[in-house]
Parts: sequence; C-alpha cells; structure tokens
Amino acid sequence: MAGAGAKRRRTENAKRLKALRVALVLSSVVYVGLRLGWFHNTAGWKHYLGYLITSAISALCYRSISSMAKPTYGPNGELLDGGADLSMGGTLEYLHDVLYITVFVHTASIVTDWFWLAYLVIPGYAGYMLWIYVIYPYVFAARPDEQQDSQMDAKKRAKMEKKATRTKYLHGKK
Repeated sequence: MAGAGAKRRRTENAKRLKALRVALVLSSVVYVGLRLGWFHNTAGWKHYLGYLITSAISALCYRSISSMAKPTYGPNGELLDGGADLSMGGTLEYLHDVLYITVFVHTASIVTDWFWLAYLVIPGYAGYMLWIYVIYPYVFAARPDEQQDSQMDAKKRAKMEKKATRTKYLHGKK
C-alpha cells in the first residue's frame, strides 16, 4: 500500500504529463495549421520532413517520460508506487529539454525558417557532454607512470616545504 507521497507524486506526474501533452499538441496544431496549411505555398518538402522528424523525436521523448512516470498497482488495485519523480534531474531533465526545444522550434519557425537552427542546440550539447565526460578524460588522461611520478614530485615538494619552514639554528642562536 502506498503512502501519501506516492499518491501526491502520481497526481503531480499526471499534471506534468497533461501540461506537456497540451504544449506539444498545441504547438503542432499551430505549426500545421499556419505554416503547412495557411502558408503552404512557402513550405517545401524540407518543412514537412523537419516537422515529421522533430515530431517523432518529441513523441519518443514523451513516451519515455510517461513510461517512467507510470504508477505501479498491486493485484488488488491498490497503488504501490507513484512512478518516477518527474522533477528529478538526469535523463528526465534532458527529455524535458528536448520537448521544450521542440515546442519552441515548432512555434517560432512559423515566423522564419531560421528558428529551425535552434534545434542544433540538442546535438551541440550532447557533443559537449561527450567531450567533457568521455573523450577529453580518455585522450588527455595522465598515464599511470606519469601519475606515479607526479605523486613522487608531490612528496618531494612537501618534504622541501617542510624543510624550508623549519626553524634554523645558526651557531646556537635562533
């Protein structure tokens, strides 16, 4: 049987999923209605392809979020778990960011096609994270023998500093 926290999380998740669904559907309806419908003479095959690809990506992200937020029920129908907390960071945060960027691009690209470039933030950030956490530490990591040398240098440096700070006696005087 779930406690009050699980029930509260279930309702918060339902509210968040509804808000995301409304934002996605509204931005899609506005884009399709205005850009692909009303201004169809300025929309080429690239607009249709871009809309399909970004809609597929946002549907995949929304489906992932909703599967993480899905509550678990017992055999008697009682609530066991309220689902994952959608406000926590990590993968959920990145999925939310992709959805928000998609909503922005669909809505803003009605004005000009240059807003499609905003979608490049996603692979740019992914490349940055890949560089910081995978490539840079692997390529520029110190080799084990260099680490051992640096440890010896640190020991020598500490010994020299300790020796330099000692009080020196000169012919019986301080």
